[in-house]
Amino acid sequence: MCGICGKVNVSGDELVERDLIQRMCKVIAHRGPDDEGVYVTQRATMSLGLGHRRLSIIDLTSAGHQPMSNEDGTIWITYNGEIYNFLALKKGLLEKGHRFSSSTDTEVIIHLYEDYGEECLRFFNGMFAFAIWDERKEKLFLARDRLGVKPLFYKWDGKSFWFASEIKSILQDKSVETLINYHALNDFFTFMYVPAPDTIFKGIQKLDPGHRLVLEDGEIHREQFWDLAKCSERVHTEEEYCQEIKERLSSAIEKRLISDVPLGVFLSGGIDSGSIVGLMSGLNNGEVKTFSIGFGKEKQYDELNYARMVAQKFHTTHREYVVEPDAVEVLPKLVWYFDEPFADSSALPTYYVSQMAKKNVTVALSGEGGDETFGGYPYRYFWDQVAERYRKLPWWIRELFLKKLAFYIPLPSNVRLQNRVRQLKKFLTYAGMEQEKRYLHWFSIFTPELKEELYKPTIREEIDDINSYRIYQVPFNKKRDEDLLHRMMYIDTKVLLPHDLLTKVDRTSMAHSLEVRVPFLDYELVEYAWNIPSSLKLKGKTTKYILRKMASRFLPDEISWRKKQGFEVPLSSWFKGKLNSYAKEILSEDTIKRRGYFEVKAIKKILDGIDAGIMQYGPHVYALIIFELWCRIFIDKKYGG
Repeated sequence: MCGICGKVNVSGDELVERDLIQRMCKVIAHRGPDDEGVYVTQRATMSLGLGHRRLSIIDLTSAGHQPMSNEDGTIWITYNGEIYNFLALKKGLLEKGHRFSSSTDTEVIIHLYEDYGEECLRFFNGMFAFAIWDERKEKLFLARDRLGVKPLFYKWDGKSFWFASEIKSILQDKSVETLINYHALNDFFTFMYVPAPDTIFKGIQKLDPGHRLVLEDGEIHREQFWDLAKCSERVHTEEEYCQEIKERLSSAIEKRLISDVPLGVFLSGGIDSGSIVGLMSGLNNGEVKTFSIGFGKEKQYDELNYARMVAQKFHTTHREYVVEPDAVEVLPKLVWYFDEPFADSSALPTYYVSQMAKKNVTVALSGEGGDETFGGYPYRYFWDQVAERYRKLPWWIRELFLKKLAFYIPLPSNVRLQNRVRQLKKFLTYAGMEQEKRYLHWFSIFTPELKEELYKPTIREEIDDINSYRIYQVPFNKKRDEDLLHRMMYIDTKVLLPHDLLTKVDRTSMAHSLEVRVPFLDYELVEYAWNIPSSLKLKGKTTKYILRKMASRFLPDEISWRKKQGFEVPLSSWFKGKLNSYAKEILSEDTIKRRGYFEVKAIKKILDGIDAGIMQYGPHVYALIIFELWCRIFIDKKYGG
């Protein structure tokens, strides 16, 4: 795993300075502490610089140094990722007469590009983000893997083009302004992350998963090269599906065991990571190393007992870490590594488990993607289908009776019952909406009503769509012909997975120079699973039914049929307890007034809610703290790391 960066000036008058590329590399050194490389060239019509930071995984010798070129120096690449089928591809290239000077997958990409141009992408099975400079055509070609495991950011102002694995690398160019994109700000408070193509920085964008970008003749062109699509009408028996899933997942795991450095597994205690450990134990001749996170006294959030059960069954070398609320020390570091405001609080335990794993291995396998591939979210999927039935009630019952009832239901004094009543109120308020709007409201952290209270009028004027509906509308419209469950799974694969879950894993693992591989996102497995009927993914209230049935062949029933717990953090408890004074200090009245983005009254309402034990406000406080820390680091220029 590595970090990449570069800049192109489309006019040959202005040289891309080597010093700039070196600065762009230095700030992402955590992504590749083993080596640094820079390539700079100038031609009559343009100038270019490519940078690379290397984390050595395959071929630990200097032969893997990047940027790397072909034999005659006309094709150059800077590349981040792993191509898992590179040995098979290399064999074919050798038969065609290509010569290799290293054992890396990087050379395979170069030679396939020589033969197939941009169509080389269809051959790769892996996670990747790369930039190829074709000197003969004076063309820069960028691509990001199908599911978005690896990040890629860029900026284009018509004269210069920048790209990098992390935004902070682009910001090393003093000509790049740090202006806030208010649409992205609003999206952050909707989702707790910023979905593509926007970033929080005005003018800097994300390249979407499964997309390529070409800069040629002073213009950029983007296009999608992969998407999920139904390609099979044949329905198999449950046993046939189970066997095929087991074989494909085993194959995906085996591909990801290729490494010249030690590797292990993140073990949460759920079915996804448990399946990886179980299947990996049958493939790996050596010991399996597993790493788990717990929350000590917060037992409702803790899965360590289940993780131990799996570790004991498969005789892994197991290590655990118990997370304590150490926000003062850790949160500024997280904000710096993420570049954008990112308030999925599970980044905290993922940061710690990565830190622990790095002391023992350089590569770890993780279970991300299992929920999106096999239908694993009970609240998203089951209750949305209940809502679809609810919509069939006469409108007057829904709108004139039940929706009004939601407003008048009193909140009980018991905190646990309070939150259940709040969930019921939320259901009755939004269940009658069209699916894309309803689905957005289920999982918006700040509701449109609360955002109206939160934003200053000057901020509201900058935002066209305070609901962020546009993020869901495009993917929903693309799958209008699919059933209800697959429409939800598609939007989670396109939005939640790359911009929340995979972003979280990439930044927290790379902070410790740890490579994480995700077998459930082998694109061939994902394509196969997409064609499995919905009735075998969500069966009654049982999510991931067919995966659970497959895993029950080798996992204990307590694991394979256990209700999904989710990788959550006890935020409300922390902010009411140890972190209460920290939250109030960060979100002080003076600070809020000085920033000028939010209404003091709205912040006070949220903080008072925490003091009153309203659990739902924990994520709100966390998001506001993250945003304030982001402002200090990236707007006030108080850089850390």
